[in-house]
Amino acid sequence: MGERARWLLVCVFVVVLSACQFSAPFDAIFSAQPVIPRGGTVTLAFSDGLDVVQPWHVQSRAAEAFVTVTQAGLMRLDNVGVPQLELLAGWTAAPDGTVITATLKPDLVWSDEQPLTSADVAYTYAALLTFAPTTPVLRELSVLTAVRAVDSLTVVFTLQRPYAPLLSLWALPILPMHVLGTQPIESLNLITLSTGAGPFIFSEKDSAGSLHLNANPQYHRGEPFLDGLVIVPELNQKGAIDGLRTGQIGIAELMEYSGDVSLNSVSTASIEQNSLVALVFNLRNEYVTADPELRSIVQSAIPVSETMQLAGLTQFAAQESLALSAHPFAATVTVTKTIDIQPLFARAGWQWDEDTRQFFKDEKPLTLRLGIDSTNQSHVRIAEALVALWRLRGLSVELIPMRRSQYLEQFIPPFAFDMAIVEWGNGRSDSQYADTYIYDGSTYPLFARDNVNTGLPDVRPTLNLSGYTDSSYESLQISAQSLYEYQKRTSIERDALIRVLQSNAVIPLARRMHTMVWQSSIATPKGEINLDTPWYLWGVEQWYLAVE
Repeated sequence: MGERARWLLVCVFVVVLSACQFSAPFDAIFSAQPVIPRGGTVTLAFSDGLDVVQPWHVQSRAAEAFVTVTQAGLMRLDNVGVPQLELLAGWTAAPDGTVITATLKPDLVWSDEQPLTSADVAYTYAALLTFAPTTPVLRELSVLTAVRAVDSLTVVFTLQRPYAPLLSLWALPILPMHVLGTQPIESLNLITLSTGAGPFIFSEKDSAGSLHLNANPQYHRGEPFLDGLVIVPELNQKGAIDGLRTGQIGIAELMEYSGDVSLNSVSTASIEQNSLVALVFNLRNEYVTADPELRSIVQSAIPVSETMQLAGLTQFAAQESLALSAHPFAATVTVTKTIDIQPLFARAGWQWDEDTRQFFKDEKPLTLRLGIDSTNQSHVRIAEALVALWRLRGLSVELIPMRRSQYLEQFIPPFAFDMAIVEWGNGRSDSQYADTYIYDGSTYPLFARDNVNTGLPDVRPTLNLSGYTDSSYESLQISAQSLYEYQKRTSIERDALIRVLQSNAVIPLARRMHTMVWQSSIATPKGEINLDTPWYLWGVEQWYLAVE
């Protein structure tokens, strides 16, 4: 090729390249990344109230949502409830597990652009440790003996013993020391705090009681795609449905939802609430239910799904795990269900008497008493369904409805029950409401030997009602609580829960559910939002409104 030809070729190449540069940016040619539309507001509706929000005493789903989107802790629970680094860059534990050194991410700032440092962390935990232990989380924090800021990024936590559940407790919000100063924070209401480190910041409460939140441009994971969120508390189902229909509401948590055929372009999902309805056996030696073989036979005669269908409680779903099923700790065991239980009883030494239609052993009839709270209609219906199905299988159970006070008294000495329907929450913020934003998933408080009530009525929110004692279970749980490596701890926690389930000390029956309904226009860079988990607000900063 001659010199002139080469120059012509170069000129043609430059012209073509220049044309490409003018017609489209170079990055756009080779990038497959979608363009994320920014702006807009999503409104979240809840049926419960939202007047006072304190991070150590969260009392409603609306309050949980508010804390999650406006505040930030050292950790944040992801969409299956596993602690992930939030304000932390990392942490290390001493070999004995009693000293943890936590390092903040550099250059963190509050929404008002003031630096967020280790002094804020030490301030927050020092304040919480001064509180009377009136909630489960405050009692748990007593494992801390000191929280000390070493430099602007480093905080040292000193513990009485290794305590792995601290990692999920680290989801508690860090509070701005420069705003709160030396004032006591016992009366703190986060709704009035316009400074935070979460993805959104409180702006105002309107005359209708809705809370308006603005995107926080200082959020360390990046400014949210949305301009803001609105939280609407205490909205009934009709109001929520109307708002979804008109597009004024983007997401609604409905305690009951039968399906509205006039709603278009919406999706639905069900979320388990952190409260479990279960059948509890009395395992104390003087009771017939202390016999593990008897409990196994009774368990095999409980068709959980059929029980819930017969009870007709649409707001409950059959449950076979002690932990929330979405959580890595959740575990189930395989139980062979049977209609004909007579052969099982015969092998266990019980004989069936056709005349009295009862099982006998050593000339003593098998009489099982099932205690229930007569004021709780859901529990009454579940118990009635259970008894009806048992009777079809030849097992006679006496249903004992009780006044609330009498029902509670059966769980203190002399423990006047064989079986009982109970419901408890495995939350940490409040004894009456089971939160999930600092959920750990361990059920150790429900089965720990030192939580067996041995005397007067006990006000602790989680008690070992069955009297379950098992040294192998205790060893597993002590080991799990000492392991900060999450995958190893997960495996041990599952083994511990399986051991409890196999003992049939407590048989899970159902969880309360609520329905999520949302506009299909809400999306994330990974696709549609996933609202079938209690931790659906994980990644809320990446929500956006898709252009239709």
